[in-house]
Amino acid sequence: MSPPAPEHVHSTMPLAINILAGAGRTEGAAGWLREAHLLAQRRGGEVEQAVIRAEQALVALADGRLAHARQKVVQADALAGPDSGGLPTICAAVLAIVALHTEEPHLAEQILTRHRLHVENQHLAALLHLARGTLAAGRGETRTALVHFRTAGQRAERIGWHNPVAVPWASCAALMHHRLGEHEEAVASALLEVERSRAWGAPVRLGRALVALGRVSRGREGVTLLEEAVEVLEKGSNTHELCQALYALGTHRETDRRRRASALKRAHELAVGNGADSLARAIARKRDEYTPRTSSRTDLLTPSERKVAELAATGLSNSAISARLGTSSRMVEKHLTNSYRKLGIPGRPDLARALEKLGETPDS
Repeated sequence: MSPPAPEHVHSTMPLAINILAGAGRTEGAAGWLREAHLLAQRRGGEVEQAVIRAEQALVALADGRLAHARQKVVQADALAGPDSGGLPTICAAVLAIVALHTEEPHLAEQILTRHRLHVENQHLAALLHLARGTLAAGRGETRTALVHFRTAGQRAERIGWHNPVAVPWASCAALMHHRLGEHEEAVASALLEVERSRAWGAPVRLGRALVALGRVSRGREGVTLLEEAVEVLEKGSNTHELCQALYALGTHRETDRRRRASALKRAHELAVGNGADSLARAIARKRDEYTPRTSSRTDLLTPSERKVAELAATGLSNSAISARLGTSSRMVEKHLTNSYRKLGIPGRPDLARALEKLGETPDS
């Protein structure tokens, strides 16, 4: 690698760093960029500083250091100012990608919306749909999120972008199909990303894709896939992705009790160490939920959530439930999303068993 210099931001070097981060080969990159940034600071070049901060954010993300990555995104965004059009397109994309992976979808949307090329540039448009899909999923608007994720895929396919590292739309779509009880569609989308990730060859990307496929797969097959994901990610240095795989394994309903406990314990330790505070809290809640209790849990769900969950567990679609209860499909989705979270399950296929654990039997 050439000596550190801020001028590298005007060359193809940012693209090279992007590729290295995607492949999980970032050895020495953090120190090199730190020196380059010190030189840029002395010269007062704000554009160079912003680009280097974006590169640092990407390298930190590849290493699993979420708090550090989030900090660099905020710094780069502040240097770019209210109009990020002065940044190279690839850097706007990098900032959005890191923001999405560090639990900052609002920031990702802001960065992409401000960028003047977001309409014409298919890559940035795809990332914008990923951000909006993530926000919709967080609000419980599952169908809306699915539309955004599939649109992101269409945008990426339009420019021949099959690499799932930058635009992992298929796994996102798979999880939404899973929420909606669309098992075949969920598995098909997740398999697509696994196949492309194997072709790409990056362990982190493959591990992440296997996690999605494991989450939407039924029975012991899901556990086997999640164990493979953990094994793949153990070989790398990205402890955040390893944490996610362990969390998924620990919350899969077919994971045995001893393995569940050890997976969630280690996942929590990694989340705390990575500065992923909200994830650490979520893991702690799941760990507590799986701890045997003597008290009743029948008050977990509100009456409306319980009724919707009972109907969904019998196999009724969201539209059928909406018609029967005289409520909107959006409200049905919201009640189901809340029920999944409270019951500690990933989606509709697990509802019947979870309700039985609450001492309730769904209507048949």
